Amino acid sequence: MTAMRIAVPVCFMLAVLGLRPALCQERQFARWEVAPLTLMGTWERAAAVVVGEVRNITAAGDHPVGDLPWPAGPWIKRIYWCEADFYGYAAIKGTLPARGKKYLWGAIRPGCKLEALPLDSTQVWFIREEGEYVRPAVDAGGYFFITFRVKWDYKSKEDPQTRFGRLLLNPTGRHDSLRQFGKDIGDPASTACSILGRARCVEEIRALTLLGDPDLTRAACDFLRTQYDESCRP
Repeated sequence: MTAMRIAVPVCFMLAVLGLRPALCQERQFARWEVAPLTLMGTWERAAAVVVGEVRNITAAGDHPVGDLPWPAGPWIKRIYWCEADFYGYAAIKGTLPARGKKYLWGAIRPGCKLEALPLDSTQVWFIREEGEYVRPAVDAGGYFFITFRVKWDYKSKEDPQTRFGRLLLNPTGRHDSLRQFGKDIGDPASTACSILGRARCVEEIRALTLLGDPDLTRAACDFLRTQYDESCRP
């Protein structure tokens, strides 16, 4: 744990008087974690993967750091801690955190910016629990969450992991065009295949070749050939 004292003139004056209010206590922060993770690496590392969102983001303090592990650069000299109310709605992997827990993360820049949840969309968070907090799988180097442009079907009887894997292979779920999805197919497809299994994965990716975009077809065929030694056609 890394300690930080909130140093303000009021705290000093109160200390002289023998007083020490809560705001002047040392704040204990979690260990800042960085690791170079792909989407599949983040999926594997996360203790839980849940449909959810954060609200009411606030700054929680900052402190200096040094000698951070790779891939953090030597120019990072301070960590800015942020927290928000975390709302988990459905568990895809693991279990939902207890209601009322705060989401805590450390950023390398001030501002506590996170992508807002658009209307008619779904955010899937990669998390772990650490004491009273919900935390990202890692603070830097991996994914906090991914956003899909569809609403999560809470009434569906389909296994949540299967649904998540199929969403990863939905070209319009996260991209503006079939071509763009083809350019980025590797990481989500690898993650989807690890969830769906080889047979289902090959079936889903072959279906992508029927959508009529030559770039997507080429990317899907290359993926099947290099990863599974499979052709685009059964």
